[in-house]
Amino acid sequence: MAAPTGAGKTVIAADIFFTARRMGLRVAFVLPFLSLIDQTWDALKHAGIDESEFSIIQADSPHQNYSKPIQICSVDTLVRRKDLPEVDIVVFDEAHRQSKLYSRWMKEKPSINFCGLSATPWARGMADLWDKLIIVSTTRELIEQKFLCDYKYYAPTSPDLTGVRIVAGDYHEGELGNAMNKPELVADIVKTWIDKAEGRPTLAFCVNREHAREVQSHFLQSNIPCGYVDAFTDIKDRKELIKQLGTGELKVVVNIGTMTTGLDAPFLSCVIMARPTKSEMLFLQIVGRGLRTHSSKEHCLILDHSDTGLNLGLPCTIHHTKLYSAKASKEKKAAEAKERKEKNNKPHKCVACNHLHDRLLMICPSCGHIRKRISDVVMREGYLSELSRDGTQKSIPNIDHDIRQDWFSGLLFIAMERNYKPGWAAMKWKEKFGKWPDGYVKVARNPSNAVRSWVRSRNIAYAKAKEKLGERI
Repeated sequence: MAAPTGAGKTVIAADIFFTARRMGLRVAFVLPFLSLIDQTWDALKHAGIDESEFSIIQADSPHQNYSKPIQICSVDTLVRRKDLPEVDIVVFDEAHRQSKLYSRWMKEKPSINFCGLSATPWARGMADLWDKLIIVSTTRELIEQKFLCDYKYYAPTSPDLTGVRIVAGDYHEGELGNAMNKPELVADIVKTWIDKAEGRPTLAFCVNREHAREVQSHFLQSNIPCGYVDAFTDIKDRKELIKQLGTGELKVVVNIGTMTTGLDAPFLSCVIMARPTKSEMLFLQIVGRGLRTHSSKEHCLILDHSDTGLNLGLPCTIHHTKLYSAKASKEKKAAEAKERKEKNNKPHKCVACNHLHDRLLMICPSCGHIRKRISDVVMREGYLSELSRDGTQKSIPNIDHDIRQDWFSGLLFIAMERNYKPGWAAMKWKEKFGKWPDGYVKVARNPSNAVRSWVRSRNIAYAKAKEKLGERI
């Protein structure tokens, strides 16, 4: 089950538990990190589940009781035990991490119902374990519906990663650390933060300990209170550092890969990306730390000193609709790479202020800089409008209050996003309103949530019809 960071996966799990308990079923909720155990206990209580029904299976926990109907389990504890809990439903949190416990449990207890939760269920091998991918929502939809906060994305620095090897699909950590731990790069992290983010509670993601300590040192030299977290930092100390970040005692906390999941700090309003990665999953987990809504912020500021956003795309544009097998052929991998390239989700970087935004926008939404036209589409008062062959802009009537025009404009925008031909928008408009969009202006605008929801519903209906047709055949 795919639900973006901040979508409320624990709430989804709680709803599963409520349903299971009404049916008299026993449930196990399996977590990958010890730091999530207490947090999950509190979240389930907050959701309304009676804690007398909970048990914790984790080392020497005083709350361990196999007779309880809801078992909150540590992966590391279960993987070392011969006997697994006797339950009817198993829910794996952060399912993309793919512990060997998953396949073992599924093999030993094939009659159990298994469900995996993840913000990024795209790891290779997941298709070999799971039957179906259910997409709860997307990052774009949750931002539009105000369940996640919006973000402003800046890429002030482009590091030189020449010679850094790729190992197991990502940069070699040691070589990457050497490439990023350069005085000018580290100094620019602090300078950019002072210019754009001073006063915002900030979490910085670094490459390794040496790099993180250097970044922390530069913040401290600039009289900016900065904390440090790595894998050896005690859980209680981590919580205290985050608490100090929330109260303002600390302005920045640097870390190495320890706060990509399970961090309960919705007040975070700035993320520093100082760790280049080729992993879409890691990238979205990092950015997601700052996208939770909070009364203290209108948006999250992302300062990318790694070029990751330029290389992978903005958070809203990274999305997959299927699971991947570990044994995918070279041809399949090549086809997937070609498909991603054709989608061309890479953003445009404003030459004036380093803001990253949709490549279709000709005017920077941050500073207003107008870039030179490179295609037959330009921005006009919120619309992307068609140009004449001589380069002049076609006249556009007042269409602000025409609902059908808004639908046509939204469909054209979706067609551009997906590299469809404009005829697709006309056909969808005809499907919606029963006739061709004759007389409507060919301009594209970011669609409303209603337009996106309708398109998604038609895709679902088409997929179900195709599935039924296959069953008849």
